[in-house]
Amino acid sequence: MPIDDNSILQADATVIAGVLILLTIATLGDGLETRLFSNLFTLFFTVVAIFPFAISAMFIIDVQMGIHRTRQENIERDRNRARSLTVTGFVYLLAVVIMIVGANVYELLGPTKTFNGTRTTSSVAMHCTQNPTAFNVTHLSQCSKFTPGSIAEDCAASPKAYELELSQCTELLDNS
Repeated sequence: MPIDDNSILQADATVIAGVLILLTIATLGDGLETRLFSNLFTLFFTVVAIFPFAISAMFIIDVQMGIHRTRQENIERDRNRARSLTVTGFVYLLAVVIMIVGANVYELLGPTKTFNGTRTTSSVAMHCTQNPTAFNVTHLSQCSKFTPGSIAEDCAASPKAYELELSQCTELLDNS
């Protein structure tokens, strides 16, 4: 059973809308500053996934409106291009989803961090809330400022590398 133009156009529009919705949902959460590389990676590969579907839809719209097409062979060529682009888009989208899932699984199950010379899967902020006096914090809300990749977190994970005591790493917290 051949796929008609309207089915291809509907599939293209549905995928584009779905990808944009999922992209919006995926970038919400932890905040841009803590997962900047991950968010840019997801954004780039997801936006690129939209292109085959958008171009396919343009071919179908062109065929249906009869713009610039007078010969039947040109119309069939554009229909075949639209079908090929839709299939290519689905294959690429599948590859992107596999890469994103793989990256997230690696992030969850990947190498463990060290905290004060001890291997751990907990964040520095979690250790801070469990033992605030060791971190010299006056309020537990300060512990949330030990964000991944920050100098304060790196210092808390390995204070000797900064030639400081653990309690002095709090001074490196951003006061904003």
